[in-house]
Amino acid sequence: NSYFLENIENYSYNLIPIGEILYMFEKIYIKEDYLTNFKNGKKLSLNMFSNCLVEGKIYRVFFDKNFLGLIKYNNNILTYEFVY
Repeated sequence: NSYFLENIENYSYNLIPIGEILYMFEKIYIKEDYLTNFKNGKKLSLNMFSNCLVEGKIYRVFFDKNFLGLIKYNNNILTYEFVY
């Protein structure tokens, strides 16, 4: 622990703010009918979203102007990365 504390300044300069990382992912919108399902971690499906999704990508999920989380679409499967 002391090594980390002594060298934290060296590492902190290399960190990227989370907001900048999130902007790397395409923004998609969830349909209102599926908002509660998303927030409660229910199984994801393509028809929940108003956008067309492309395989192999991670997406920022929004409802209106509210950020809800990240999902990944890979191998024809949608998975949660995290829910805010």
